[in-house]
Amino acid sequence: MLNLRGNPLGRLPDNIITYPFMHDLRQLDLSHCQLQEIGRNSVDDFGQMKILDLSYNQLTSIHQDTFKGLRKLDKLDLSENQLTFFSEHIFGDLISLRDLRLKGNLIRGFHKNAFYRDSSLINLDLTKNLLEDIPYPALNKLLKLKTLTLSQNPIQKCNIFLLTWFYVSFILHGYAIDVIIALYGACD
Repeated sequence: MLNLRGNPLGRLPDNIITYPFMHDLRQLDLSHCQLQEIGRNSVDDFGQMKILDLSYNQLTSIHQDTFKGLRKLDKLDLSENQLTFFSEHIFGDLISLRDLRLKGNLIRGFHKNAFYRDSSLINLDLTKNLLEDIPYPALNKLLKLKTLTLSQNPIQKCNIFLLTWFYVSFILHGYAIDVIIALYGACD
């Protein structure tokens, strides 16, 4: 484990951490580091990494190749940043990812191909973002998803047929899902 929590790094350039033993790094904590930028190749060499914590920084975007090579990553925490949108295939290489925390960002949506169909994602926390509707085109590929948290978003309307499809599709695939949704308006 490497814990750099609370250091005022500002940015994480490409290949900044290149010591030979780092290839076996399993956990990296870069939370509270005032990060505004992460280089495209700053963490992609950590093929054994299981946990990456980038929470409580000032990230506004992440390059779609940043997480390439992190095929064993189990937990990614991007909570409390300033992220607004996730591009195509940004989570594509994260085939082992089970827990994705995006709480407290400025997320308005996802590219419909942000996730791949073979995703292992079980928990997705989108609490306290700017989602005005449920990002169905991106989420419908998450067949193993068990918990989706959408509370404290400005969702004013939701399509009851969409929620029914969401629930039924997961039941048909043999997964139980707990969809946690706090709405400011009513479902029609």
